[in-house]
Amino acid sequence: MDFTGTGENYLTYTNCLLAENGDVWLYHSRGYNPPRRVSYDNGVFSSRIYPEGFDGLPDTRVRFICEDAGQRIWIGTQQGLALYEEGEITVLDTDRSYLHWIDDQVGTVYLVTRDNQIMRYNGTGRLQQAARLDTYPGTRPTGAL
Repeated sequence: MDFTGTGENYLTYTNCLLAENGDVWLYHSRGYNPPRRVSYDNGVFSSRIYPEGFDGLPDTRVRFICEDAGQRIWIGTQQGLALYEEGEITVLDTDRSYLHWIDDQVGTVYLVTRDNQIMRYNGTGRLQQAARLDTYPGTRPTGAL
């Protein structure tokens, strides 16, 4: 089935996000295909793939795609974090693997990494470590935020 409206039905996706603006973000939880944004404007579908690297993501193995209260799209991957805002992808980090996120609904986003850090982004353009989860070596955070 062609979920993209573009005839590109050979790529598979396991997850989607319907953004407030009507865009649909598709991604595969195991990173088999790069994420895709599908939009519909004036009766025409358009579709864009976001590959790894130049003008793309830090990694195509996406853990989550979420939208915050300010309608920014957060893309957490196994090799970094990106932000989609006003039609552009900005890579914020390539050093950590991101697992979960939470939006406090007043401008700050918190993110949990594989190495048990809680990172904070408050619109300043950079991430800051807010806390570190105490766990036993070799374990990782589980559950939902």
